[in-house]
Amino acid sequence: MSLKEFFSSWIFGEEIRDYRSREWSKVRAAHLAENPFCEVCGNTEKLEVHHLLDTSNFPEYELHPSNLMTLCGIKTKNQCHFKYGHLGNYRNTNYNLVSDIGVLKRIYRGDVEGDPENLKTQRRIK
Repeated sequence: MSLKEFFSSWIFGEEIRDYRSREWSKVRAAHLAENPFCEVCGNTEKLEVHHLLDTSNFPEYELHPSNLMTLCGIKTKNQCHFKYGHLGNYRNTNYNLVSDIGVLKRIYRGDVEGDPENLKTQRRIK
């Protein structure tokens, strides 16, 4: 038992669960190889694999391919993973991302007028 696990069980009466399975790095790499761009803005740098159903509430879907989406990370201009995948707070999960993504793609491509930040206002995101 690690010190972290010991103190967690001693202080909180529970063990800390590691939310990533051993297969996660392989599944992540395979997903990024097949989907090497942000599905919102098309960026190809600093990519993250987002879980549509978060792993803390739905651990059984952690490795399921239909639960994964490529989004650009926090150190990019658009920060799609943080802004749209987590609604501006990593404690949140945007369960409407699949329906939002169609609108976001059209805005980023310039097919429709609009501001991606307007979606944040509609969703009451800070």
